[in-house]
Amino acid sequence: MERKQGRSTWRFWGVSLGMLCIISLLVLPLSTLDAQAPGIKQVPSDPNPYFSPTATTQAQASIVLVSNRYSGPVCIVFTELSRLPAANSPAQEVQYGLFDTTGSSRFSLDGSTASEQQTLVGSFPPDSRKHDLLTLGFLVKVFPATLPPPGTYTMTLRAELFAGSYPPSGAVKDSVLFTISILVGSFYDVSVVAEGGGFSLGSTSTTLAFGTIQQYDTRRADLLVRSNVTYDLSLSSTNSGAFANLSDGTRIPYSLTANGTAVSLASGTRTLLANGTQAGYGTPARFALVIGVLPFTDLPSEGAYSDSLVVTLSAR
Repeated sequence: MERKQGRSTWRFWGVSLGMLCIISLLVLPLSTLDAQAPGIKQVPSDPNPYFSPTATTQAQASIVLVSNRYSGPVCIVFTELSRLPAANSPAQEVQYGLFDTTGSSRFSLDGSTASEQQTLVGSFPPDSRKHDLLTLGFLVKVFPATLPPPGTYTMTLRAELFAGSYPPSGAVKDSVLFTISILVGSFYDVSVVAEGGGFSLGSTSTTLAFGTIQQYDTRRADLLVRSNVTYDLSLSSTNSGAFANLSDGTRIPYSLTANGTAVSLASGTRTLLANGTQAGYGTPARFALVIGVLPFTDLPSEGAYSDSLVVTLSAR
């Protein structure tokens, strides 16, 4: 908030009986009319926390107040005025909040408070002088509850300063605008889980055990993709879509479907399951895999058979 200091002087000139008269009118700045009202000396230096899809992140910020000879408690009420860019369906907004320095009390951001814990509070000591400062710190927390599109999200907030303890009353003594910028990167992760399971970032491998191999026997697993960008998803097979005997290399073919669609791995190269699929943001895309043992005309040789499937996820 801009402060005007000093004073302005109006001068009127007139001539009477040969005498030159100077009449001066003194105009005091408006802020000096309330000489004991605290003010905001320094707005929060724009905190720029980053977004993580797996953990809450935070950044520190503070507001510096000046006493103006005021002694006693003060409280600050926050109001979010805007956030850019605005989310478009099915995209999601970034989720954040302002907290006290312990991270336990969350401040209201709609200008209306229900308890002292929803305001930023402090106090000037007795006999504070005009230029004494009070620094009130707070935290900006960013939550992983959603997966917004990549970009920089800018929130504009107003901080209003009240003299006195909670609840805020009387006229607003000072107010400032400040911004919070939150950077969201590109995120795309794949997880392999049991049929019907939920997304788990640490679940990147699984073993489907068939036991004693029988024709038409099946096993199931799901691939889940969580992404805020367009992506490709592919599979490749170590043995080109067959179980291989670990001892003599004898093969037993198998079938593979993804969401009910047959997938061929015979080429030995990557086979696309998803080609330029749009971002799902907070809703993972599910690819239900079913692997079935195909009929064999001759009894396979004795031994252990296996194959490995490699899942590759890449951003467009």
